[in-house]
Order: sequence, then C-alpha cells, then structure tokens
Amino acid sequence: MPKRKKTDIVGLKLRLREALRKKIEAAAKAEERSLNNEVVARLERSFAQEDSNKQIKKSVYDAFKQAYEENLLRRSQGDKS
Repeated sequence: MPKRKKTDIVGLKLRLREALRKKIEAAAKAEERSLNNEVVARLERSFAQEDSNKQIKKSVYDAFKQAYEENLLRRSQGDKS
C-alpha cells in the first residue's frame, strides 16, 4: 500500500452520541456548511488552539524564568529590593 500524502483526503467512520450529532448539525447549518466540513473545521481549530496554548505557556514560563534570574542576579550583587 502506498504511503499517504499530507494532502490526501481519507474517509473516517465515526461513532458519536445523537445529542452531539445534533449539536454539530445545528452548528453546521448556522455556518452554512456540511456536517463533514463542520467536524473538520472544529478539529482543525482545536489543534490550532492547542498550539497557541503551548506558545502562550512557553512565553509565560520564559518571562517568569527571566524575572527570577534577574532577581537572583540583583540579590547576588547586594540589591535587596
């Protein structure tokens, strides 16, 4: 079997509760797109949000780390503020 390309479109059989299907269907109708396109859009958005969250966490960590290191440096130089 040949290797799939990132651009290939593949079928996926999915099982979900009827209540969730109805929510997706309502959202798809509101956005004027198919049920499939709604599911794909939501999945893509969730991964983009996940990536964004990782970047935010890294930025916050880096800022705290820098502030901590600067504070240590000031203290080691005798600044008590």
